[in-house]
Amino acid sequence: KGIFARAKIELGHTGMNKTEARYFNEILYPRFKAGEILRAYFDRVRRKLSAGSEICWLKPDFEVLTADGFIEYHEIKGAYITEDAGVKFKCAMEQYPEFGWLMWQWKDNKWQLIKDSRKIERVMLSCNFP
Repeated sequence: KGIFARAKIELGHTGMNKTEARYFNEILYPRFKAGEILRAYFDRVRRKLSAGSEICWLKPDFEVLTADGFIEYHEIKGAYITEDAGVKFKCAMEQYPEFGWLMWQWKDNKWQLIKDSRKIERVMLSCNFP
């Protein structure tokens, strides 16, 4: 259990690959220690996606509850991102705008934030509608 027991971050199971474990240790855990994250779950939910008559599913790597009560879904990728993964992620961002969607990629020995819907959504949520 190691770091997970100390962090008190709940995991659906311990089936993380090396990239996901690296992301947890280098990105999520420091945010938890800083008080930015209340909870994080690994491989917990599936989101149904539809495009016309086509239906598919996206199972984000991490579901994160931030300290301000916002739910984020984090998708973690290695050096190569398939077209299918990119399309599914874009569909999820459009079909579930109430959540924050982040796609991180480990490439060239560093983390790169590829997609981030949080800025868009928080601006939309702060608007006053008649």
